[in-house]
Amino acid sequence: MNLLVVATLTLGFFFTTWASADSYVVGHAYTSKTKRQLAYREYHDITQSQGRIQRAKTTYKNPDGTTIAELSCDYSKQLFLPDFEFTDHRSGYWEKVVVGTNEIKVELRENRNAKIQATTFKPRDNWSASQGLNQFITSHLQRAVKGEDVVTTFLLPAHLTTVKMLVTGSTPDGQLAQLEIKVKNPILRLFAPRIELVYELQTQRLLTYFGNSNIFTASGDKQTVFIDYDYPVMTAATTPAPSRGGP
Repeated sequence: MNLLVVATLTLGFFFTTWASADSYVVGHAYTSKTKRQLAYREYHDITQSQGRIQRAKTTYKNPDGTTIAELSCDYSKQLFLPDFEFTDHRSGYWEKVVVGTNEIKVELRENRNAKIQATTFKPRDNWSASQGLNQFITSHLQRAVKGEDVVTTFLLPAHLTTVKMLVTGSTPDGQLAQLEIKVKNPILRLFAPRIELVYELQTQRLLTYFGNSNIFTASGDKQTVFIDYDYPVMTAATTPAPSRGGP
Protein backbone atom coordinates (compact mmCIF):
# COMPACT_ATOMS: atom_id res chain seq x y z
CA MET A 1 0.00 0.00 0.00
CA ASN A 2 1.44 3.40 -0.98
CA LEU A 3 1.46 6.55 1.15
CA LEU A 4 -1.17 8.30 -1.00
CA VAL A 5 -3.67 5.55 -0.27
CA VAL A 6 -2.87 5.66 3.46
CA ALA A 7 -3.12 9.45 3.63
CA THR A 8 -6.59 9.42 2.06
CA LEU A 9 -7.87 6.45 4.03
CA THR A 10 -11.56 6.69 4.85
CA LEU A 11 -13.40 4.00 6.76
CA GLY A 12 -16.91 5.41 6.80
CA PHE A 13 -18.57 2.64 8.74
CA PHE A 14 -21.56 2.05 10.95
CA PHE A 15 -23.70 0.12 12.50
CA THR A 16 -24.30 -1.88 15.66
CA THR A 17 -26.53 -4.93 16.24
CA TRP A 18 -27.86 -3.78 19.56
CA ALA A 19 -31.58 -4.35 19.15
CA SER A 20 -33.59 -7.53 18.74
CA ALA A 21 -36.04 -5.93 16.32
CA ASP A 22 -35.81 -3.68 13.29
CA SER A 23 -34.63 -0.18 14.16
CA TYR A 24 -34.08 3.25 12.67
CA VAL A 25 -31.19 5.38 13.89
CA VAL A 26 -29.94 8.84 12.94
CA GLY A 27 -26.33 10.00 12.96
CA HIS A 28 -25.54 13.71 13.05
CA ALA A 29 -22.21 14.46 11.35
CA TYR A 30 -20.51 17.72 12.35
CA THR A 31 -17.42 19.37 10.92
CA SER A 32 -15.73 19.33 14.35
CA LYS A 33 -16.17 18.11 17.91
CA THR A 34 -17.59 21.51 18.86
CA LYS A 35 -20.74 20.51 16.90
CA ARG A 36 -21.22 24.06 15.65
CA GLN A 37 -21.69 23.19 11.98
CA LEU A 38 -23.67 20.24 10.66
CA ALA A 39 -22.11 18.58 7.62
CA TYR A 40 -24.80 15.97 6.91
CA ARG A 41 -27.05 13.40 8.56
CA GLU A 42 -27.05 9.60 8.25
CA TYR A 43 -30.37 7.71 8.37
CA HIS A 44 -29.85 4.02 9.16
CA ASP A 45 -32.71 1.62 8.49
CA ILE A 46 -31.73 -1.75 9.96
CA THR A 47 -33.44 -5.10 9.50
CA GLN A 48 -32.64 -7.80 12.04
CA SER A 49 -33.68 -11.34 12.85
CA GLN A 50 -33.17 -13.15 16.17
CA GLY A 51 -30.72 -10.51 17.37
CA ARG A 52 -28.56 -10.63 14.23
CA ILE A 53 -28.40 -7.86 11.66
CA GLN A 54 -29.53 -8.95 8.18
CA ARG A 55 -29.60 -5.78 6.10
CA ALA A 56 -28.96 -2.08 6.49
CA LYS A 57 -29.86 0.85 4.26
CA THR A 58 -28.10 4.14 5.00
CA THR A 59 -29.25 7.38 3.41
CA TYR A 60 -26.98 10.43 3.68
CA LYS A 61 -28.63 13.84 3.50
CA ASN A 62 -27.46 17.44 3.48
CA PRO A 63 -28.72 19.68 6.31
CA ASP A 64 -31.46 20.87 3.93
CA GLY A 65 -32.73 17.31 3.55
CA THR A 66 -31.37 16.64 0.05
CA THR A 67 -30.21 13.06 -0.42
CA ILE A 68 -26.55 13.01 -1.41
CA ALA A 69 -25.54 9.35 -1.09
CA GLU A 70 -26.85 5.87 -0.26
CA LEU A 71 -25.30 2.69 1.08
CA SER A 72 -26.92 -0.76 1.16
CA CYS A 73 -25.39 -3.68 3.08
CA ASP A 74 -26.46 -7.34 3.06
CA TYR A 75 -25.11 -9.38 5.99
CA SER A 76 -26.87 -12.65 5.13
CA LYS A 77 -23.61 -14.32 4.04
CA GLN A 78 -21.00 -12.62 6.23
CA LEU A 79 -21.42 -10.39 9.26
CA PHE A 80 -18.03 -8.68 9.05
CA LEU A 81 -17.79 -8.74 5.26
CA PRO A 82 -21.22 -7.88 3.83
CA ASP A 83 -22.19 -7.48 0.21
CA PHE A 84 -22.62 -3.74 -0.26
CA GLU A 85 -23.19 -0.98 -2.77
CA PHE A 86 -22.44 2.71 -2.23
CA THR A 87 -23.41 5.59 -4.53
CA ASP A 88 -22.67 9.30 -4.23
CA HIS A 89 -25.41 10.95 -6.26
CA ARG A 90 -23.51 14.22 -6.64
CA SER A 91 -20.40 12.96 -8.42
CA GLY A 92 -21.64 9.59 -9.58
CA TYR A 93 -18.97 7.83 -7.53
CA TRP A 94 -19.98 4.18 -7.12
CA GLU A 95 -18.54 1.07 -5.51
CA LYS A 96 -19.88 -2.45 -5.12
CA VAL A 97 -18.64 -5.54 -3.29
CA VAL A 98 -20.03 -9.05 -3.70
CA VAL A 99 -18.71 -11.80 -1.46
CA GLY A 100 -18.65 -15.29 -2.96
CA THR A 101 -17.51 -18.63 -1.62
CA ASN A 102 -14.10 -18.43 -3.24
CA GLU A 103 -13.64 -14.77 -4.10
CA ILE A 104 -14.62 -11.22 -3.29
CA LYS A 105 -15.47 -9.13 -6.35
CA VAL A 106 -14.90 -5.37 -6.07
CA GLU A 107 -16.12 -2.82 -8.61
CA LEU A 108 -15.39 0.91 -8.63
CA ARG A 109 -16.45 3.91 -10.73
CA GLU A 110 -14.72 7.12 -9.67
CA ASN A 111 -17.34 9.40 -11.26
CA ARG A 112 -20.35 9.06 -13.56
CA ASN A 113 -18.17 9.50 -16.66
CA ALA A 114 -15.43 7.08 -15.61
CA LYS A 115 -15.06 3.47 -16.66
CA ILE A 116 -15.76 0.75 -14.12
CA GLN A 117 -12.65 -0.79 -12.56
CA ALA A 118 -12.76 -4.23 -11.00
CA THR A 119 -10.63 -6.69 -9.08
CA THR A 120 -11.02 -9.79 -6.94
CA PHE A 121 -9.63 -11.01 -3.63
CA LYS A 122 -9.54 -14.37 -1.90
CA PRO A 123 -11.59 -14.20 1.31
CA ARG A 124 -9.67 -14.83 4.53
CA ASP A 125 -10.36 -14.85 8.25
CA ASN A 126 -10.79 -11.55 10.10
CA TRP A 127 -11.51 -9.54 6.98
CA SER A 128 -14.03 -6.72 7.20
CA ALA A 129 -15.54 -4.10 4.92
CA SER A 130 -17.84 -1.09 5.04
CA GLN A 131 -20.25 -1.22 7.99
CA GLY A 132 -19.12 -4.76 8.70
CA LEU A 133 -16.13 -3.22 10.46
CA ASN A 134 -18.44 -2.14 13.25
CA GLN A 135 -19.75 -5.69 13.55
CA PHE A 136 -16.17 -6.90 13.85
CA ILE A 137 -15.44 -4.35 16.57
CA THR A 138 -18.51 -5.15 18.68
CA SER A 139 -17.68 -8.85 18.44
CA HIS A 140 -14.20 -8.14 19.82
CA LEU A 141 -15.09 -5.25 22.13
CA GLN A 142 -14.22 -6.98 25.39
CA ARG A 143 -10.82 -8.04 24.06
CA ALA A 144 -10.06 -4.49 22.94
CA VAL A 145 -10.92 -2.85 26.27
CA LYS A 146 -8.79 -5.46 28.11
CA GLY A 147 -5.77 -4.14 26.25
CA GLU A 148 -5.49 -6.90 23.65
CA ASP A 149 -4.55 -5.94 20.10
CA VAL A 150 -7.43 -6.68 17.73
CA VAL A 151 -6.49 -6.79 14.03
CA THR A 152 -8.65 -6.88 10.91
CA THR A 153 -7.86 -6.68 7.21
CA PHE A 154 -10.12 -3.92 5.95
CA LEU A 155 -11.23 -3.77 2.33
CA LEU A 156 -10.79 -0.43 0.55
CA PRO A 157 -12.87 -0.45 -2.65
CA ALA A 158 -11.92 3.17 -3.40
CA HIS A 159 -8.34 1.99 -3.96
CA LEU A 160 -9.02 -1.64 -4.93
CA THR A 161 -6.82 -2.81 -2.08
CA THR A 162 -6.82 -3.77 1.60
CA VAL A 163 -5.11 -2.53 4.76
CA LYS A 164 -4.50 -4.18 8.12
CA MET A 165 -6.14 -2.14 10.88
CA LEU A 166 -5.37 -2.29 14.61
CA VAL A 167 -8.13 -1.71 17.16
CA THR A 168 -7.09 -0.72 20.68
CA GLY A 169 -9.20 0.48 23.58
CA SER A 170 -9.87 1.07 27.25
CA THR A 171 -12.83 1.55 29.58
CA PRO A 172 -11.97 4.18 32.22
CA ASP A 173 -15.37 3.96 33.95
CA GLY A 174 -16.45 0.41 33.11
CA GLN A 175 -19.46 1.71 31.20
CA LEU A 176 -18.01 3.30 28.06
CA ALA A 177 -15.40 1.86 25.74
CA GLN A 178 -13.00 4.34 24.17
CA LEU A 179 -11.43 2.87 21.04
CA GLU A 180 -8.91 3.90 18.44
CA ILE A 181 -8.54 2.41 14.98
CA LYS A 182 -5.23 2.87 13.20
CA VAL A 183 -3.11 1.29 10.48
CA LYS A 184 -1.23 -1.70 11.91
CA ASN A 185 2.04 -0.99 10.09
CA PRO A 186 3.96 1.42 12.38
CA ILE A 187 5.64 3.23 9.47
CA LEU A 188 2.47 3.75 7.43
CA ARG A 189 0.69 4.73 10.65
CA LEU A 190 2.72 7.95 10.71
CA PHE A 191 0.91 9.13 7.58
CA ALA A 192 -2.54 7.66 8.15
CA PRO A 193 -5.57 9.21 9.84
CA ARG A 194 -6.90 7.60 13.01
CA ILE A 195 -10.48 6.92 14.04
CA GLU A 196 -11.80 7.57 17.55
CA LEU A 197 -14.90 5.71 18.72
CA VAL A 198 -16.96 5.58 21.89
CA TYR A 199 -19.23 2.61 22.61
CA GLU A 200 -21.63 1.82 25.40
CA LEU A 201 -20.38 -1.50 26.77
CA GLN A 202 -23.69 -2.94 27.97
CA THR A 203 -25.59 -2.46 24.72
CA GLN A 204 -22.58 -2.33 22.36
CA ARG A 205 -24.07 0.80 20.83
CA LEU A 206 -21.76 3.13 18.94
CA LEU A 207 -22.24 6.54 20.55
CA THR A 208 -19.73 8.77 18.74
CA TYR A 209 -17.33 8.59 15.79
CA PHE A 210 -14.48 10.99 15.00
CA GLY A 211 -12.39 10.63 11.86
CA ASN A 212 -12.39 10.72 8.08
CA SER A 213 -15.78 10.41 6.42
CA ASN A 214 -16.84 8.36 3.42
CA ILE A 215 -18.92 11.40 2.42
CA PHE A 216 -16.82 14.05 0.69
CA THR A 217 -17.66 17.75 0.68
CA ALA A 218 -19.75 19.29 -2.12
CA SER A 219 -16.50 20.33 -3.80
CA GLY A 220 -15.17 16.78 -3.69
CA ASP A 221 -12.71 17.16 -0.82
CA LYS A 222 -12.29 14.63 1.96
CA GLN A 223 -13.50 15.77 5.36
CA THR A 224 -13.12 14.85 9.02
CA VAL A 225 -16.37 14.59 10.95
CA PHE A 226 -17.64 14.08 14.48
CA ILE A 227 -20.80 11.95 14.49
CA ASP A 228 -23.16 11.29 17.37
CA TYR A 229 -26.07 8.88 17.11
CA ASP A 230 -29.69 9.08 18.18
CA TYR A 231 -31.23 5.71 19.05
CA PRO A 232 -34.90 4.85 19.47
CA VAL A 233 -36.00 5.02 23.10
CA MET A 234 -36.01 1.62 24.79
CA THR A 235 -37.85 0.84 28.02
CA ALA A 236 -36.39 -1.43 30.70
CA ALA A 237 -38.76 -4.18 29.59
CA THR A 238 -37.68 -4.04 25.94
CA THR A 239 -33.95 -3.34 26.26
CA PRO A 240 -32.19 -6.34 24.71
CA ALA A 241 -29.11 -8.18 25.84
CA PRO A 242 -25.81 -7.39 24.06
CA SER A 243 -25.81 -8.54 20.47
CA ARG A 244 -24.22 -11.65 19.09
CA GLY A 245 -21.05 -11.25 17.12
CA GLY A 246 -19.81 -13.52 14.38
CA PRO A 247 -20.70 -14.55 10.85
